[in-house]
Amino acid sequence: AAASAEPSSLSEPLSACVTRWKALALGWQRLHAPHVSYFQLVRCAETELSSSERAAVRKDIARSSHPAAVRTNMAFNAELHAQSLERVLCAWVVYDSEIGYVQAMNLVGATLLALLGGDEEAAFWTLVTLLRQLPAEFYARAPLQLLGFWVEVELLSQLAERLLGLRDMRDALLQITPRWFLQWWVGTLPLSSLILLWDQQLTQAAQCATPSSLNLQIALAILQLQRPQLQRLCGTARVEDTQVMYELLQGVRIPETNSGWLLTSALKIPLCDKTVQAMRLQLRHVILERTSRHEPLLPSASRLEHVCVGLPLLDKEHDSGLFMQQRLLLPLHEPSCALWLVSLSVLPLLTAALTSFVIIFHEWGTQQAHLLRTSRQFVSWVVLRVDSATLLLILSLIAIKACWRMRLRRALAVGTAVGLGYTISKAVALFIAGVPRFHHACYHINYGDDASRRALDSFDVGSVLGDIHGRFCPTSAW
Repeated sequence: AAASAEPSSLSEPLSACVTRWKALALGWQRLHAPHVSYFQLVRCAETELSSSERAAVRKDIARSSHPAAVRTNMAFNAELHAQSLERVLCAWVVYDSEIGYVQAMNLVGATLLALLGGDEEAAFWTLVTLLRQLPAEFYARAPLQLLGFWVEVELLSQLAERLLGLRDMRDALLQITPRWFLQWWVGTLPLSSLILLWDQQLTQAAQCATPSSLNLQIALAILQLQRPQLQRLCGTARVEDTQVMYELLQGVRIPETNSGWLLTSALKIPLCDKTVQAMRLQLRHVILERTSRHEPLLPSASRLEHVCVGLPLLDKEHDSGLFMQQRLLLPLHEPSCALWLVSLSVLPLLTAALTSFVIIFHEWGTQQAHLLRTSRQFVSWVVLRVDSATLLLILSLIAIKACWRMRLRRALAVGTAVGLGYTISKAVALFIAGVPRFHHACYHINYGDDASRRALDSFDVGSVLGDIHGRFCPTSAW
């Protein structure tokens, strides 16, 4: 619910968002780490941190960019900024020694320091609050290095296929997601969009204890933006096309004039939190099983099977209708609009099948059906009624089952169209065969006796309509 609500930061100046970060981060610290002091962590880092860990931090600090400082009016001192960033990152290593320092943390820390005016304590607790929004073992060390990150990539790949119809995006996502997820969108999004994204993350951290899905929503919004170009390349399984898809995603440009556009688009994709958490757990289990048996390295060489196929991907309470096609037989990205319209006939098919069976049982129980059972028309009666109703029922049940089998949708749509054509033709035949005068005329024409001329003479539109009215609209009550 928090992820789907309209953020108040969209109507606020960006400076107000940054000012609120310190209060949000310190509020998180009082709730989750009330006895931990940043300055105490800095003093511990001076004595407890190994030379190799400090060297790794300093190496990345020298390569840190300062995108935020370039666009602010604050006086920026690169040397003092580097010293402050080193203290913040070393304090993080002491605070969470299990994870330690991971590359790209320097980019996030440098941006936070520049935005917060060099306030080290506020930058540190803001960094901690953001990192605690990540899934479990996101920064896991060897031998399962970055296990949570690879789970998130596999999850995004399956969401892109099931929600957007972008198949075979996995290889391209494996290349682009380190810039998205590990760098927390630094260098990918404009500064204004980045501030709004982090503000939403910090707001969610104060309201929800589960890992956030906002990064997935942002990624899906970017894929939605590039969807027309990506669709032409998906499904080819060629290395050249994978490289082109990666370059498309790498070169995506978010409009800076409308800073809230990306966040608004992302929040219109209301992912179901329970389904996302279940998919994370199942994908983690599959990856661990593969790693222990066949593939000792991450990521997996081959794509993983879809998980949680029967669970809804979108939150029904906050479904904006943008991805309504998830619950249809055919998604909207199918090339033929006619096939998509056929998918809407699943419910009418099922209703028609049940209605046909009710009519059959009703006819079978009448006196006319009793005489029919002893006549030569029994086989014709069965063919005209039972097979059409059975076909309708079978198509309906298969269509309902196919809602959980995404790969059968195209084939099933074609089969449904064929079945509808057959059913309509049989219905027309049933309708015409039920008119006594027309049946009588055809009988005499086929046998060529003298009564054919009299039958044709008596066959006119008025008499046919009268027979239809007498058959389907009897004067007696049902």
